[in-house]
Amino acid sequence: MLPLCNLLRISQLNVLVVKTLIKQVMTSQLKTTLTICIFLLITVGLTLLFTGDDTAQEAYSQESVDNSPSLTLPTLLNYSVSKGAAQGYVDDRLCSNCHAQHSQTFQHVGMSHSFGTPAVMKKIENFTAQPFYHAKSNRYYQITQENEQLIFHRYQLDEQGNKINEWTRNIDYVVGSGNTSRSYLYQNNLGELFQLPLSWYSQTQQWQMAPGFDKAEHAGVNRPVQRQCMFCHNAFPEVEVNSDLHWQPHIFPKSLPSGIGCQRCHGPGAEHIDKVLNPIDEEPLLAIREAIVNPAKLPADQRDSVCFQCHMQPSAHLSGIRKLERADYSFRPGENLNDYLIHVDVVEQGKKQDDKFQINHHGYRLAQSECFKQSNSELTCISCHNPHQKPNKQDKNQHFANVCIDCHQDAAAVAPHTVNDKDNCIGCHMPRRRTQDVVHVVMTDHKIQRFLPKGDSQAELQEVDPVLLDMNFAWPHAAPQGSEGEMYKAITMLRAFPNANYLDYLTAMISRTEDVPIQAYFDLAQGQLSLQRYEQALNTVEIILAEQPDNQRALMWKALALFALGDNKQSAAIFATLVEQKSQISEVYFNYALLHLKLNNISQAQKLLNKTVSLKENMPQAWYYLALVADKNNQYQLAIEHLQTALAIEPSYTKAYKKIIEYYTYLGDEAQARRYTEHALKYAAQPSSLSVK
Repeated sequence: MLPLCNLLRISQLNVLVVKTLIKQVMTSQLKTTLTICIFLLITVGLTLLFTGDDTAQEAYSQESVDNSPSLTLPTLLNYSVSKGAAQGYVDDRLCSNCHAQHSQTFQHVGMSHSFGTPAVMKKIENFTAQPFYHAKSNRYYQITQENEQLIFHRYQLDEQGNKINEWTRNIDYVVGSGNTSRSYLYQNNLGELFQLPLSWYSQTQQWQMAPGFDKAEHAGVNRPVQRQCMFCHNAFPEVEVNSDLHWQPHIFPKSLPSGIGCQRCHGPGAEHIDKVLNPIDEEPLLAIREAIVNPAKLPADQRDSVCFQCHMQPSAHLSGIRKLERADYSFRPGENLNDYLIHVDVVEQGKKQDDKFQINHHGYRLAQSECFKQSNSELTCISCHNPHQKPNKQDKNQHFANVCIDCHQDAAAVAPHTVNDKDNCIGCHMPRRRTQDVVHVVMTDHKIQRFLPKGDSQAELQEVDPVLLDMNFAWPHAAPQGSEGEMYKAITMLRAFPNANYLDYLTAMISRTEDVPIQAYFDLAQGQLSLQRYEQALNTVEIILAEQPDNQRALMWKALALFALGDNKQSAAIFATLVEQKSQISEVYFNYALLHLKLNNISQAQKLLNKTVSLKENMPQAWYYLALVADKNNQYQLAIEHLQTALAIEPSYTKAYKKIIEYYTYLGDEAQARRYTEHALKYAAQPSSLSVK
């Protein structure tokens, strides 16, 4: 006979079965009595659950249960349900209580390790390697390990071979399972995330520049990570409602989820768990199933949308935008992706459409396959890939070949080449290729082709920025039509390549479109400000403020436009209000400081600049202006220190070189003045603007 403690460690599903039996076969009075008994049994059993060695134990808190009158089963289980922009999500580890096998095997799938702190991510990199030298930007990069902490280093060498412009930063997050590569992020005090320029490439076991950084001029340590990037690299964080609309600051909580979990494909799990724990429906098992999404049972478009939310990107160089009324974290499994995101495709100079191959082209290339087109929606991602389980290495080719043979039985019986290679269909029909955007990675081309492509598909490539000749909707039938569609195209181009042509086109399309979402006016105002059309920007901002009078970004834009037009008093009043509200937009404090500098209010400017760098310590312009403030106060050594910080963040900052050379010269330190002059003449962004005596 089993020990009593084992009998009491009942699962939630067993609780459901007992309760259901009570409901269906017992009289009302007996049912009431037994339900009370069962509830007490559950209470004791779940309490023991916390002290046993059950799989579920690690998912729950070890803290003692509060024995208050409001005690409920969710309270006993001690799990929280997310609120805000992404509502109804729970800790993915809770799923393991009923779905232990799926949960266990999923831990070997790359998605489960897509994101995390250095402490939780398995170390696969070579942290003792020599610094990586990037000749195009003349910078040295290295990531080292101290205990569980990873540290990023970047520096240059001066003419004497000594380090200059050295910048060191703890790494806060690792992106990528490491199956092919990994990238690294840090988070500033404001909560913004930034990608670092160095990546680890697992296939070659070496450090190289991260995608988009292999050029002389790149974003350095200030490439912002936006919500639409994190959308596919991690589970949704818990943030306030509407804080994930496009023009809201891209600020992340200090504690983020660790990787993609169950609910990304199955939808929020709180209601599902509630149906298990509180089976009050007439058909409780049906209610439980209907409270969670099973992608395999969805209609084809919605089923594919679950995978395509992250594995469909026609172009890495020009991404489609969300529907203007949709927030970044608003997509849910069961929706059609076209109702959330408007994908675009591009024509690249010198490249045929069929020859484009990028790292996120799984769905894009599959959709070009005749097998996919002629399958009547039967062929899909999960035909080959079990999201819960990674196939064994030794069985991998046979696993995929079996999927092919299910449809191509006759071909397999007669095709001569299958006699010799019957277990590896994908070797020829889905060959591995080098991706054109992440040039240090080779991966499977998901376009199923009849004949093996000519040439060396894995030949080394150089990272180049393509010349885009044209852009259109990837699926025109599902995209907005008429002037509304053209408005979306204009916004897509304006966000990526702000210029007068796209701005004027957006202006025209907004005027022709009915019921324009307010978000379109944010794009219009941003474009007008960037092109210094301040009067137009003021008019546009007033449209936004009429609907959203407290919108801090719109208020900041109004203050900027007024500042540029010379209305310092009204501009200062708006900035002062935003500062009083403790705005999370660092540019508020920075631009208000510039206004005070213009008015020669040095002490106020200094306070605001110090506030700026306390929030956004990686902003070189703020350090530059702090140097000017120190200059005003005759603190030249402090000014030099601020400029050294600015140059450590951005080693090509011409204005900072000018000033630091000026200060060293003034202080009579000719050696340092000469050192920075020699370096600036080679590596400043505009060396010709330096006046050298």
